[in-house]
Amino acid sequence: MRSATPPQNQANRISELESIRGVAALLVVFYHIPRWNPAFYDVAIVRNGYLMVDLFFVLSGFVIHRAYASKLATGAELLRFQFLRFSRLYPVHLLFLLFFVVVEIGKYTMASKLGVGSKPFSENSLTALVQQIFLVQAVGPTGNDFTFNVPAWSISVEFYTYLLFGLIVLHAGRAKNVVFLGIAVFALGALVSQSLPGYGDLLHCFAGFFLGCMTAHLSSKVSLRLPSYAPLVTAAAFVAFLYLKTDKQHDPLVYLFSAVIILAVVFSEGGVAKQVLNSRPLHRLGTISYSVYMCHSAVLWVFNFTLGKQLKRPEVMFHGKSAPQLGAGETFVCYCLVVLIVVLLSNAVYEWVEKPFRARSRRVVSLFLYSMLGLVSKTRINATGRSLLSRPFSCDNRGRASARQSSTSSAILSKSSSRCLRRSLRVLERCFSIRKRNAGNGSVLGRGACAASSHR
Repeated sequence: MRSATPPQNQANRISELESIRGVAALLVVFYHIPRWNPAFYDVAIVRNGYLMVDLFFVLSGFVIHRAYASKLATGAELLRFQFLRFSRLYPVHLLFLLFFVVVEIGKYTMASKLGVGSKPFSENSLTALVQQIFLVQAVGPTGNDFTFNVPAWSISVEFYTYLLFGLIVLHAGRAKNVVFLGIAVFALGALVSQSLPGYGDLLHCFAGFFLGCMTAHLSSKVSLRLPSYAPLVTAAAFVAFLYLKTDKQHDPLVYLFSAVIILAVVFSEGGVAKQVLNSRPLHRLGTISYSVYMCHSAVLWVFNFTLGKQLKRPEVMFHGKSAPQLGAGETFVCYCLVVLIVVLLSNAVYEWVEKPFRARSRRVVSLFLYSMLGLVSKTRINATGRSLLSRPFSCDNRGRASARQSSTSSAILSKSSSRCLRRSLRVLERCFSIRKRNAGNGSVLGRGACAASSHR
């Protein structure tokens, strides 16, 4: 292996990793389906589907390190990073948390007025609700990590892992990757030795995320060309591991498999596996994978309630959960319906909740940073919600930029502020190029259009 520039075709490779995330999210859905029929439920690969969350952590560490490891140089940039992560995770989390709160309120209504149903806010307690609101339900030995929308435990630990990552990048400098490696080794050791009871969720995230960071660092420092069949071989080995693994003491191997799969995708060209991963259906599944992961528990609750309470199918208790019993044909139909409804609902959640909030958060954080760094002295919002940036930049009627200059500005701008200034100037250059293209039509691009262009 030799030193080299980062691999090419980054967009395609990230797209392929997103497809892997989508397939893993679907396997988590199958894992959480109740034991409606033992023949479907007891499939080895499905029973090991919980390991896909560890794959998520490794993928997240890889992507976040690749995108931000060299971009968090100031406190303002760290705030921007954490706010964007919050806006990515929280709206969908809040949506399905509210769903399960409504379920508990329904239980309360049934119990108080009709004297039937299970006890409300018992397992899903008010304490657990407060912890869910602040995303701390899985950070330590709270005992409430699997309450309300159960999959949310992973975003609880991941959100604070993002914060730790940002603080390390900001303060550790060139030693950041050594710190990442140390945290990953420590977390893996604690998981294997089970020396920190109650912190397993956080350790799982630390181990996977920071191993993903090291995988990204390795991929940027070495040049290695693997054969086109490398992703297929590594995927087959991973599937074999999921099929053959019966003991949880071998669970930490999932981190190794995850890193190897990522490297196989990054360092190979072409091949059947990458063609499949780049297919439109899998790419879309990867795009909506977070919504798939967060919504499927609600869909399964509705199915279980309908089968058990409405259709009166016989129920058995399995691992403390009620599971209506179905025939093989009925189970197959229900599996297909679950997948269909989860995918359709996830598409809707992505388009109407996840995607709009992410776009708005980027606009908000851009204005916030401009204000903090003194690049904008006044921000106004017009009737349509379009941002108007006034000073120090403006557009004259000839389409040229006029920047008020101050003899003392260069003395007070820090290095980070200068860097943001250059970024802002690039945004303005795009703004003015748009205006010049419209000049032939006699249109005048005002400050509001400049600002709107800067947010796109």
